[in-house]
Amino acid sequence: MAIPNNGVRPGPSPGEERFMATPHPSGGFTLSQSVAVIAMGVTVGCIPALQPILLGGLLGQHRLTAAQIGQAATAEAIGMALAMTLAALLLKPDRLKPLALAAILAAVAANAATGFLSGFAVVLLRAVNGAASGVLLWILVGFTARAMAPGRVFAIYVTAQASVAFAMSILLSQWIVPALGAAGGYALLTLADAALLMALSSCRGSTLRPRPATPAAPRPWLALSPCSAAACSWRRSWPSGSMSSPWAVSSATPRRPLAWR
Repeated sequence: MAIPNNGVRPGPSPGEERFMATPHPSGGFTLSQSVAVIAMGVTVGCIPALQPILLGGLLGQHRLTAAQIGQAATAEAIGMALAMTLAALLLKPDRLKPLALAAILAAVAANAATGFLSGFAVVLLRAVNGAASGVLLWILVGFTARAMAPGRVFAIYVTAQASVAFAMSILLSQWIVPALGAAGGYALLTLADAALLMALSSCRGSTLRPRPATPAAPRPWLALSPCSAAACSWRRSWPSGSMSSPWAVSSATPRRPLAWR
């Protein structure tokens, strides 16, 4: 015999609970820590959009050649990519606060020195800043992957980065660089990094645990493949969501908790 629920709505299903905004019962990052991690990604993510203004200012002061502009931009991108890759392979998601502080200090030194040097020294300094940025972006990626609503976190990050980059580009191109030169632009980046240091110093230790495992899902980039039609026909022979399917990606692989201490 069915028991009436007297109009009381039953608790959320596991599928609903995954998309609720409440923290995971096992613990998570505080609001200040979440804002600090996203702010780190926003700050370092703005630099590629500002490179034409900043490096162009160094070119206008005859402190870089046209070839060295490309070398500096490439060195920063390579440093970022290598740092993210090596961090993912070698570092553990533990004691992230000291790691983030060390990376920000390296970025402060690189940005502050770039405004006063020239030539190949600028190329080296941009590589150092790229490596520091890569470590901070690795922390952001780990935070996003373990968040209860990763899509929401990524949307906040992209929106904030685009807005801040647009505002800083106007500020640099219209006022700072014409008045103070490229040194003033890199001083602004140094101040932004210093603000991150103050924000991180107020964050206490915490642990962000992985989200509950979800069933396997088709890879969305399969439709971009030139052989997508044939691939879709092959996939019909595999059970939907099966782990044996070559097109399935499972998030059931356990992730280590992200420790901020």
